[in-house]
Amino acid sequence: LRGGILVGDAGDYTQLHRLYQTEGELPENPAALLAPPTARTGPVEEEAVSDDPNAQICSCNDVTRGTIAAAVQELGVDGATLPVLKQCTKAGSGCGGCEPQ
Repeated sequence: LRGGILVGDAGDYTQLHRLYQTEGELPENPAALLAPPTARTGPVEEEAVSDDPNAQICSCNDVTRGTIAAAVQELGVDGATLPVLKQCTKAGSGCGGCEPQ
């Protein structure tokens, strides 16, 4: 995978970004990636969540899981709302594709 542009449904952002960064193998039928997840038939694959603190969560602003975890620890669970985390870490303040993570 060399790149991509998601228009409308960006549900595949995480999967496609990981394929790009890791130079992973494309599915047997790469054209299947063209349809948004909501238009596909068949079982939905759950993505494994990495607990690596160096795992990049927001590629727009280069924010790692460790940066977000540190902010949550500092703010406390009740204070670490999505708007507050976006403001203090900048994660999700670019394209928004990483917000589901």
